[in-house]
Amino acid sequence: MKQQTYSKNIILILAASFFYFASPMLVTPLITGFSGSIGASAGVMGVIGGLMNLCSLFCRPFVGNLADRISKYRLSFIGAVLMTVACLGYMTASDPYVVIFARMINGVGFACCSVCMSTWMCDMLPKEKIGSGMGFYGMMNALGMAIAPAIGVSIYQMMGYRVSFALALMFSAFTILIIQFISDKGEPRGSVRVKNEKKGNSDCHYYHAFCHSLLCHTVIFSQLYRGTEPFYYGQSVFSVICHRAFHHAFFHEKLV
Repeated sequence: MKQQTYSKNIILILAASFFYFASPMLVTPLITGFSGSIGASAGVMGVIGGLMNLCSLFCRPFVGNLADRISKYRLSFIGAVLMTVACLGYMTASDPYVVIFARMINGVGFACCSVCMSTWMCDMLPKEKIGSGMGFYGMMNALGMAIAPAIGVSIYQMMGYRVSFALALMFSAFTILIIQFISDKGEPRGSVRVKNEKKGNSDCHYYHAFCHSLLCHTVIFSQLYRGTEPFYYGQSVFSVICHRAFHHAFFHEKLV
């Protein structure tokens, strides 16, 4: 069922998209330093820094296929639960290999949420409002990307790593809570609709995979400059600008 641009369901998805994106983005600037503090070597720290995004990259095609077969609510719920479990793993970890396992779980959960929520939003929007609606969706992702690392670093400096990870866990838990109130569960559509909209949905998948990859990799590069606070803000602003530029170009071409 198509919704108005500012319906309750769409506002809830926008809120959930902020929290699911903010959770791993808060962890990413801290996780390599935390791993070193519990005994990880430099090589293992590097692996841990990029492992979540690597797992997410390989999981996206499979999650995209599943999203066409089962409800997007269910996959988003599973993804948010996995991200919550991963944050709990960070909080309780005393060994680098526990962190590695938690990063893999986080990557699978992030793939589920990022693919399903974007297509869930696409399905709810009227065709003539897809550009503006997905613009707001991208803005919420970029907002989480810009705000969460700075919050995480600030809390780490005041209270330590594990408190920062507890906040990331709360963000994932908020995602679980918010999607319970969305009435349209994103159930798979009939075969006629799938046939007519297959190409459009695939374009949405590829577009969001590209933009999320761009955002995540700017965070990975920031690991090279850990502790350089201006760089955190610079890479966040750069990510927002790139996301908005690609978003405008993509949807302008699709709708014109």
